[in-house]
Amino acid sequence: MENMKLIIINLKVKERTNNINLTLYKKIYSTPNGIVNYWVSDNESEYRLEVIIDETDISIQPSKITKDMSILTSEIEIADQMMSELYKSRILQL
Repeated sequence: MENMKLIIINLKVKERTNNINLTLYKKIYSTPNGIVNYWVSDNESEYRLEVIIDETDISIQPSKITKDMSILTSEIEIADQMMSELYKSRILQL
């Protein structure tokens, strides 16, 4: 996996006293409406998290976040962390 883009999100989950770090990997899809950046946890991860970011809209909408039922962190908190991590990693430049 050369030059794979990834970010780490800190999450609260059920039945754990400490937060966990979940790695999200970037996948890019071309659709009739444009390019879609799809950030997703590993298939073998205990927790599932998916975030969709449209190329034309660089904001992260909580409605485009799908998470495992055991993840307690809100979609708004996840969106805030994603924007911060994408900016810090220079994946997203405003």
